[in-house]
Amino acid sequence: MTQPNTPAWLAFAPAILLATIALVVYMAFQFFFGDALETLTIGSLAELETQASKLANEIVTEAVNVIEPPSRRKRSPAAPVEKKAATSLGQPLALLDFTGQEQAVYLKATSSPDMKATFIIDNDYPVSAKLSAVVGDRAGGKSFASGRVTLPKPVPVGGKRAFSAYLKGTRFKAVRIAAVEQVGDQFIIWEKRDVPVGDRWTLVTIPFADCDMWMYDLKSHKYTRPASFSEPENISGLQALVQPAQVTGPTATLWIGSISLR
Repeated sequence: MTQPNTPAWLAFAPAILLATIALVVYMAFQFFFGDALETLTIGSLAELETQASKLANEIVTEAVNVIEPPSRRKRSPAAPVEKKAATSLGQPLALLDFTGQEQAVYLKATSSPDMKATFIIDNDYPVSAKLSAVVGDRAGGKSFASGRVTLPKPVPVGGKRAFSAYLKGTRFKAVRIAAVEQVGDQFIIWEKRDVPVGDRWTLVTIPFADCDMWMYDLKSHKYTRPASFSEPENISGLQALVQPAQVTGPTATLWIGSISLR
């Protein structure tokens, strides 16, 4: 039994079908997107990529500026400015450590009428000067309790740039600490406000350059600002001042363990 001959063109049917589908797809693509393809050249693609990269960089930069403004960014670890400043302070020069009972004569307490202050030697370890402040019912913004330590004799500052004190306190938010130089009837004061005080002994170092400078006249009992800032030549003592806003209760106690120059 003979089989019928298969037409030769059927062998190319798959190829013809694929070509037809490709032609239909191409014509549809040209119909719908032909105008867009004419404008989307190689040059425009490169330009779009450049603009996209530029926009992405701008977005990242603005995000960094919002989270961390340039003026507040941390310096590179390669330039440890704070460490250099701390190193330049040098070795401490001890001024007073309160280990002798006779040193009680160097302590003086003063206060406004609506507060009470006592300043005595505390023999508990470590031996220290203890300033106790009692806030009266009528105490206001200008009320204060103060303790002043007068050194046995003025100490030349030399190349020192700061003064230090070991501090501990109870019921304190902060305290005002000042180094004092006496010149005749004038007291020159380098005061640092809002010095933190905790319930553990802490070494507090205060550069003179970070202080407010005042002049106090013994005759007129007035405070004035000097015409220009300068660092002390000699240190005559140290002063701690407490105000009602700086304490968390009706009484507060500040201990000063030792005083030194750095």
